[in-house]
This record gives sequence, structure tokens and C-alpha cells, in this order.
Amino acid sequence: MKVFDRNKKLFFKFVKETRSDQSNTATRSRDTFPCVNKDDEDHLTLLKYIFQETETITAASMVVLKGIPSVLSPELLYTLAKMGHGDELVLADANFPASSICACGPKEIRADGLSIPQLLEAILKLLPLDTYVSCPAAVMDLVDSDKQRGLAVPVWDAYKHLLYQAGSQSHLETVERFAFYERAKKAYAIVATGETALYGNLILKKGVIPAEQLQ
Repeated sequence: MKVFDRNKKLFFKFVKETRSDQSNTATRSRDTFPCVNKDDEDHLTLLKYIFQETETITAASMVVLKGIPSVLSPELLYTLAKMGHGDELVLADANFPASSICACGPKEIRADGLSIPQLLEAILKLLPLDTYVSCPAAVMDLVDSDKQRGLAVPVWDAYKHLLYQAGSQSHLETVERFAFYERAKKAYAIVATGETALYGNLILKKGVIPAEQLQ
């Protein structure tokens, strides 16, 4: 990696520029490193990957505040606060195509390594559920082949329990797989978790907090 020893200052310039505008990373890397030849491209790609992963870890770092569950990252807290009445949040399992669906508009938030029940319990301490709809929470329905073989989805029981503890008396809405994807494209944000349970995806619709309950 001698090329980067010779261009250390340029690399940090690249990092600084990438932080300010990540949309043109590929183009800017070519301009910033004119001496990078084809053999060195793998090195540049690796450094870009490390930088991006560092940014992800920073965004997903835990919060240590009074009364705030530590599993909620600063980015997720900010998102919950910015969401309005009727906005939806998708808690996506590890197999969900979060990045490709977020290309359609929703904000992508990484929560790798965390289960959805773990996050749901924390989120429900802060997020009011919509009481103006029959079902403020929805899951992805089983495909026909899984229904026919009687596939059980125990994680749904965990969701129901946590929702009930949060005061929701509504049942879980089931949404057909591809309809779920389409609905997710209109969500405010998608949280990509490490949940490995099949059919673990969950949509939450934000409600309102009465004025008398605001501090």
C-alpha cells in the first residue's frame, strides 16, 4: 500500500470531502487519487469500505442517557422525533432488502446485531402508536407454501406481548409479501436489524401525544 503512504494527506482530504458529501464518492476518489492505478484500486476500495463501516458503527453506537434505552442509536432517536402522525417505521429482519427499498425514498438506519423484539421494546417506550387506525402494527404475511406446511412464527407472539404491554389492544395486521415491500417504500425510515426469525419484519405507525401529556 505504498501509494497511500505517499498520498496520506490526499486520503484524509478524501475522507473529509466524503463526510461532507457522500453522493459523489466514486467520482471524487478518482479525482483525488490520480496516481491510483488498476492494481491499487482494491486498496482504495478497502479503505473506502473501512471508512463507511466506521461511519455505520458511529451511527449505530448506543446512547447513554437517563431514561433512554441504550439500544436506541442517536440516528434512530432523531428519526423517531422527526416522524409525524401517520408516518411509518419498518423494523426489518436480516433478510429484508432494506438498502434496495431505501433507494426508493425511506431513510436507512443500521441496527446490525440487534433483534427486533429488543428494539421494539425500547422504541415503544418513546413512540406513541396510532389510535386512529384499526391496526398500528403490521407484519409480512406468510407465502402460500409456508401456510400449507403450517410454518409457525413465534416472533409474532413476542411482538403481540410487547405491543399489549405498551397499551395497544389491536391485533397485528398481516400484509402480503409484495404489498409489504410496496408499503415499506413509502415508510419514513427502515431499520435494518440483525433479526434472524423468519417473517420478522414489522411496520409501526406513529400516533399522537395529547397536549396534556407533553412535558
